[in-house]
Amino acid sequence: MRRAFTIIDLLITISITGIVMTLTLPAMQAARWKGLEIKCLSNMRQTGVVLFAYATANKDHIPFQGWEPRTIHIQGLPPIRMGHPTGNSIMTGRWSFLFPEEWSGQARWNPGLQCPKQPRYDPDSPFTTGAFRWEHERPTPTYEFSFALYNRADTMGAGNTPADFRIGPNKISDATFPSAKVYLFEFPAFCMSDPVARSLALDIGRSTTPRTSIMTMDGAVRRFAAKDAIDYPERGETYSTVNGIWGRDIP
Repeated sequence: MRRAFTIIDLLITISITGIVMTLTLPAMQAARWKGLEIKCLSNMRQTGVVLFAYATANKDHIPFQGWEPRTIHIQGLPPIRMGHPTGNSIMTGRWSFLFPEEWSGQARWNPGLQCPKQPRYDPDSPFTTGAFRWEHERPTPTYEFSFALYNRADTMGAGNTPADFRIGPNKISDATFPSAKVYLFEFPAFCMSDPVARSLALDIGRSTTPRTSIMTMDGAVRRFAAKDAIDYPERGETYSTVNGIWGRDIP
């Protein structure tokens, strides 16, 4: 006669299953985050394709807000003022307003051109109108421009601070060391598995040890940590940069 399945056998099976899950869960979570990092890099590379296409169509110029004030209309968003000096700048992802064809028409930026973990924009969120929008459903992509891209190189010397910067158009060909100058960086760093490091990245715009996504002027993408770079006072070297687009900031 076949032996019945006892309660002891069931408890042993459950215990073994629990042990196996405990051992494999960290590896599964690590694999999940690795997949997100790869997807983030892929999306950033696609964003780079759009930006380089813009430069090709505009005499090698990197996207720039322009000198003449103008208004851009995107469905689902209030009228957007662009142009110096009274208009909006292109920091905090606002460069995306120069690509209205990449918006869905419902205040939704092309998800293939942003971090896969970026929250969906919610115009009714209490954070949408607040000062701290980094993590709370801002409509623009969190792939951020380095200051070098839209400020004059002669105002970004090693002894200068962001208060000394002056805007001006730049060309991709102006980068003396294309592979060492940051074009885009992921800020906030949504694809960062370490919650403590992620909160620091949100607060000060840099990742000290854990890596975040960057794209350099030659179109290459990789995960990068600020500890690997040449330091810049007050800001992360992805966010600000020494000697503008002419300088060399990362190895």
